This record gives sequence, structure tokens and C-alpha cells, in this order.
Amino acid sequence: MRGLGAAQIIVTMLLTNFNLRKIAAFISDKIKADAKSESRGEPAVALVRRRDREWHNPYTDTYPPGVLRPDKTKPPGSVDGTGSRPAEWWSFSTPCGSAVLV
Repeated sequence: MRGLGAAQIIVTMLLTNFNLRKIAAFISDKIKADAKSESRGEPAVALVRRRDREWHNPYTDTYPPGVLRPDKTKPPGSVDGTGSRPAEWWSFSTPCGSAVLV
């Protein structure tokens, strides 16, 4: 056999081989999936994460509906207009125990 007849037979065999491999792979995947689902048993109940339980994210500052954000205002004596902390914050002790204000 020569020419188009030989080419047709070879292409037919290649196409049949391809189709049979596709069918075999599909059946094999189905058998593996069924075996995996049977070996696991019933699916476990997922734990509820803390972020879902409390529903507060300090990074994005989100709160559930009806919950007010905490009041973060500073006490009136702590603001001196310079933007720094009050003098009481800057006191420290020396090795001999006396306090020094800077």
C-alpha cells in the first residue's frame, strides 16, 4: 500500500489509540475519586476561626453591624500642642536611684 490509503490507515490507528487513552484516563480518574471519597468517610466539621467568631479586624478596623468603635480620644491633660508625650513619660532612673527629668 502506498499513498493516501496507507496514510488513512495510520491516521485511523493513531486516532483510535488517542480516543482509547482518553476513555481509559477518564475511567481511571473516576475510580480514583470514588475510592478517595470512600476512604475518607464523612467530611469533618470545619472549625470556626476566631476572625469569623469575633468578626473584628483591627488592621482594617471592621466591626459587626451595631457595634460602635471604641473611643480613642486622649485625656485633656496629655496634649501639650507639640505632638510629643508629656514630661512624666520622659523620666527615668539613674543607676544610683534618683529620678532625672530631661
